[in-house]
Amino acid sequence: MSPSSRRPPHFPIFQFRLLTLCLVLCGLPALAQQPNVPAPHNPVSPRLPDSPPPASDMTPRYLRGGLWMTDAFTTSAIYVRNDLETSSLPVTPVLYLSNGTPLLLPPVVLQPNASAVISINDALASQGISPYATLSGYV
Repeated sequence: MSPSSRRPPHFPIFQFRLLTLCLVLCGLPALAQQPNVPAPHNPVSPRLPDSPPPASDMTPRYLRGGLWMTDAFTTSAIYVRNDLETSSLPVTPVLYLSNGTPLLLPPVVLQPNASAVISINDALASQGISPYATLSGYV
């Protein structure tokens, strides 16, 4: 028997159909993909030049903080942050007691991009007020 007589006569047609079926099945997912469209881009503005140092006669500004309370078992603190990247910032905290009496605390100079924690108990002690007294107010 010759080798060609062992194969059925429709074998090349079967191979062609199988190959076509594989190509179609492998190619179908590629048709479902969305085209790649780049997103619109807004140009980034250039960095601003560093500002000159602030003048010595700066306009006074204020920021009201939250409520505070001290007693024998409670300590309170003020968290202050300087968001300026190039200049230091002098800060003078003022505490207002619940009866409206203002207490000026010692000034604090914040370095650029720095923060400070001011203890209200220690500030009251420096003013001659007992840090263990039951007091409340706002910043």
